[in-house]
Amino acid sequence: KKRGNFQRWVLLLSLMTFILSMLGTFLVRSGIITSVHSFASDPTRGYAVLLILAAVAGYGLYAYIRYGESLPHSMPVAPFSRDMAVLVNNLLLVMSMVGIVLAMMYPLIIEGITGRMLTIGTGYYNGMFIALMIPMLAVCAIGTFLVWEHNPVKRQTLKSLKCFTVAGFIGGSVTYWLEGSWLCGTGLIGGLWILLATGVRVFELRQNQAALRSLAGMFLAHGGLAVFAIAATLYGAFYTRTEFVMQVGETKHAAGYDLKLESMAHGEGKNYLYRTGTLDISINGDNVTILYPEERYYPVEEQYTNEAAIVSFLTHDYYATVKRVLTFSEESLKKDVPATAEVGAETKKVVVQFHRNPAMLWLWAGVALMGLAGGVVTLQHILRR
Repeated sequence: KKRGNFQRWVLLLSLMTFILSMLGTFLVRSGIITSVHSFASDPTRGYAVLLILAAVAGYGLYAYIRYGESLPHSMPVAPFSRDMAVLVNNLLLVMSMVGIVLAMMYPLIIEGITGRMLTIGTGYYNGMFIALMIPMLAVCAIGTFLVWEHNPVKRQTLKSLKCFTVAGFIGGSVTYWLEGSWLCGTGLIGGLWILLATGVRVFELRQNQAALRSLAGMFLAHGGLAVFAIAATLYGAFYTRTEFVMQVGETKHAAGYDLKLESMAHGEGKNYLYRTGTLDISINGDNVTILYPEERYYPVEEQYTNEAAIVSFLTHDYYATVKRVLTFSEESLKKDVPATAEVGAETKKVVVQFHRNPAMLWLWAGVALMGLAGGVVTLQHILRR
């Protein structure tokens, strides 16, 4: 803002953010895409959202084209300045957004034109997103030591290389110890590089309180991104998911854990019927935790939903769901049947899904830090006015 750079670019990004938010609302509320938020889906509501989207997007883009020329032009940017680092990461994030939106819309367009259903799997998203995020992490780490408008001096470049060397050693050692892949190592090194660079920069400015306050938003955002990158890497590398058909009293073994379905309790809620499982998780006979996943049936809508059971620890989460093996009737749900009773297979067996999600709390901590950074920057702007 002080230099007046990228004002048109920031305005366009703000406009596109709002338009895409409206697009997501339309796709979900209209029922085109099934989501956990589509409980209030209604085609009529979808048409209303679509009209609002067309009006806002149309006028917003018109105003941008019509009045954008009145905004000041950006000054030339030095190729190795912090300005360039911000611009490059902006472009990488926009490319990621375009790739995700295209992958989301393309199957819908094909289905609308040809009637043929098409699915784009996680392989595309992972490959595309990782290819763009790895250079983004590198630019973010390097940009910590860069200055506005000017190319870096040799001393700043050496600091960044030293942080990269230390991060490479630590990340490589941890990856080897965890028996992770090269992709796991790359993500850990990138996150640690940002974390070390941010820590070094904060330490350098410890005597300059004014500079620390001025850059607090950047440090929080970089720290949040580093924590998020490390946690996402660990999650992607060591996430496990297992699925079994089980009955009460049965024990299954998966990913080093013993899973025992202790009981299934049936009952009736305010407007639904339910059955809740008691799933005991243990390692070599030592109890770790107990999960209570639940499946619900809403007779009026004739709809089933799963209420996941989640238990969080500092390093990982346990997540479990239960669902029917065969379509069971409303009458079978009403029966509070003991495990030993001779009843139909649909009341005795359920599908149990068990997930071990590494570093989930740290994922949310990284997001919270980045959100806090935005709040700090906004508050600083308000206080300066």
